[in-house]
Amino acid sequence: MAPISLPDVLETHADAAMFLRAQRSRAARSRTHGLAQLAPLDERLEAHLDGLLLAAEGGDDAAGAARRAGGRFVEVFLAIRLRSAPLLRDAAERAGLGPGVAGGERDVVAALGWAPWSDADAVTAEPAGGRADAPLALLRLHAQRAHRRDPGDALPRATLAGDPRLRAAALRAAGELGRRDLTGALRDALDDPDAGCRAWAAWSGALLGDPRCRRALPALARAGEAELAERALELAVRVLPPGEAEALIREIAAAGGERRALAAAAAWGDARAVPWILALADRPDLARLAGWAFSAITGVDVARGELAAVHPPGFRAGPTDDPWERDVGMDPDARLAWPDAGKLRARWADLAGRFDQGARHRLGRPIDRAALHDALFDPAHAARVPQALRAGAALDLAALEPGRALFEVRGPSFRQARALRPAGRPDEAPRVAAR
Repeated sequence: MAPISLPDVLETHADAAMFLRAQRSRAARSRTHGLAQLAPLDERLEAHLDGLLLAAEGGDDAAGAARRAGGRFVEVFLAIRLRSAPLLRDAAERAGLGPGVAGGERDVVAALGWAPWSDADAVTAEPAGGRADAPLALLRLHAQRAHRRDPGDALPRATLAGDPRLRAAALRAAGELGRRDLTGALRDALDDPDAGCRAWAAWSGALLGDPRCRRALPALARAGEAELAERALELAVRVLPPGEAEALIREIAAAGGERRALAAAAAWGDARAVPWILALADRPDLARLAGWAFSAITGVDVARGELAAVHPPGFRAGPTDDPWERDVGMDPDARLAWPDAGKLRARWADLAGRFDQGARHRLGRPIDRAALHDALFDPAHAARVPQALRAGAALDLAALEPGRALFEVRGPSFRQARALRPAGRPDEAPRVAAR
């Protein structure tokens, strides 16, 4: 057997880190995985990143191994940990943050958020005796957003920057950091020439409680760029009056967006949406998502007991072995349980009287501060509440308390663990329960 060389070890670490980063990114937004499932993934990813960092600190080309593996997240992370501003600029440009290059920010922002704040702060600091240029200012603002560090007076200046990506990041940060003092700037930015800036201004202003920004959300949810439209919709159903939220959900469903409407109905949480959700549980292409939406509102576990069913005969979703298959997208509902629609309706007939129409519910509980705090900060709840619902709880809590920073449920689990405290026992060390 040939000896294993150091380059082979680096490539193995880089490949594993890239794979785990992709797996972890899906789990962080999952409708089935909670913080307990996120923690082991984070530990494995951190171990491979540590191996690459040790090699890089010893002079080996760990960043090159990451680059060859296509690991933008890993390459940016190593640049931050090494506090190498030139390496960070180079990696960020190739990841999509360079002048004139669109997209690619997600891996860069994730790496800035994963690295310790002390490293991200040091490597993105303004040069001595001068103000940072737009690329460095953008990297610094992304690092501050990811770590929920308030930029202070630099944030209002960034909302007026000439670079639209820097303006958009600043407008987004205003909402995520709870900067109510920037509400006027957010209203002004609703007329920004850049669509992304307008979208983030509406989102942040609505989260901070501004009526004009709130009124801008429905149009954005209907016709905005895909990711921004989804963010607008998930916030709109939380901050609009109940009648307007219901009308928006029905309008999107009628326009052929039943999947979007189902997710929005689950986020809305009003019992009046349940009969419509159950009607869609008869459709094989929507049954699993409808079952999940029913569970999200009522707390009934569709995956257990007699409520679960087998998939309909002949149904298939996702890629097949057919080389001529045109649709090779993964099944978005692969991990969701198949519900028995008839039994779900029978269960709802028994439960309906416990849910007041006009009141929002999550997992069978009214959406109030206690329920939201449990989902986000109580170890017993946070460990098992699906990440998608925890993200919704963070939005609900920020909307309920305008000016409160938005809790980052996608952050490293070891960092989230510091915010977890058992109810009534604030002196106990935080922990993440593993299942």
